[in-house]
Amino acid sequence: MIQKKYSQKKCRWCNNTFIPKAPHQLYCDTECSRNAKRKYGNDRVRKYRRKYKHILTQEIGTGNLYGHRHPNLEVEYKKIVAEFRRLHLQHK
Repeated sequence: MIQKKYSQKKCRWCNNTFIPKAPHQLYCDTECSRNAKRKYGNDRVRKYRRKYKHILTQEIGTGNLYGHRHPNLEVEYKKIVAEFRRLHLQHK
């Protein structure tokens, strides 16, 4: 098998120079790759939570709706209406 030689690159995580095994390789080893993916993943989640904070806080919490319906249908209906109000949805 013919092995191609690629020019040296700088690792995007630790800035060490290395000879890549493939032209699209960005990190010198799997540890640097794992660390970078973890950091960028955390940054992405942090950005998402900052952007959608108002929505996430509305969705999380108790809505007083459980897996089984209440035996009294009026009480169940009031709980459903309250949940719609809590989520700022239109109830028909």
